[in-house]
Amino acid sequence: MRLAEAGPWWDETPTAPADGELGAMDQTLAEAGSGWIALQQQARKELKADGVPVTRNAVTRRAYELLTEQTGAA
Repeated sequence: MRLAEAGPWWDETPTAPADGELGAMDQTLAEAGSGWIALQQQARKELKADGVPVTRNAVTRRAYELLTEQTGAA
């Protein structure tokens, strides 16, 4: 199920990265093709299990980490 709009929790982050950093991660994830959806789902599960707030920033960072772990790239 998808929400019509993201809530205020989605963009709230304790430490926001530079726009370029998050943008570069988003771009890399987008280039992963349809696999980025599974990466984001896995990231959300892991963040929730670790008790970390599930924000856009946190999901993007964790999904990017998962992608680099899978591909061996940095």
